[in-house]
Amino acid sequence: MSRGGRSERIGFLRACVAQLETAGALPAAAGAAPRVRLGSGLRLDLSLGGGLARPALHEIVAGAAADTGAASGFALALAARFAAEARGAVLWVGEAQACREAGLPYAPGLRLLGLDPARLVFVRARTAPDALWALEEALKSRACAAVVGELWTLKAYDLTASRRLVLAAQAGATPALLLATGLAGGAARLSTGAATRFEVRASPSAWLAPAGGSLPSPLPLPAPPPDMPEFLPLNNQ
Repeated sequence: MSRGGRSERIGFLRACVAQLETAGALPAAAGAAPRVRLGSGLRLDLSLGGGLARPALHEIVAGAAADTGAASGFALALAARFAAEARGAVLWVGEAQACREAGLPYAPGLRLLGLDPARLVFVRARTAPDALWALEEALKSRACAAVVGELWTLKAYDLTASRRLVLAAQAGATPALLLATGLAGGAARLSTGAATRFEVRASPSAWLAPAGGSLPSPLPLPAPPPDMPEFLPLNNQ
């Protein structure tokens, strides 16, 4: 077996071990994990078994560097869905480098996504390990409707770190969203214990006629294939 093939096999086995360990962390009497639907009639909800599990870790990665804003918006939209069905604030923990590269949440934009800015608590962590520690503690506290982490440096986010977040999410019955801002276009390189991973790309803008019909307009972009899913879960487990 080639060195690359051996690495892929090891990554697969580690992911299987993470699934077995985290599955055993829930009490048998707890039954199926509660889920939050992403929208009425979405095929994604069906493929996820009724929606996203609340006490779980979900990863979001941009398809390319230009899609970073779309990935951040998707993470915030998911947080708004979770917050609509639970009390408490949404905690956003951003690694300092990610904040410098991608910017900070914008209050009017939060409202458009359905999240009241008054419910968002933002924490800027100096390093990725600091951010992961804050995420884990917040998840275990049971004080948050959802916890979002934004990382630029992914070296500290490995199978062990993700498994700790999964166990903390289950212990605190709180959803965890991990936005890997520094890994745009590299979602397949992650080997973690997350329940789902989404690779997000921006949709083409809608074409509008010029005001008054007198100004030239850019040509409309080609429409995506009709069978393209609205969202793409890469490793739904």
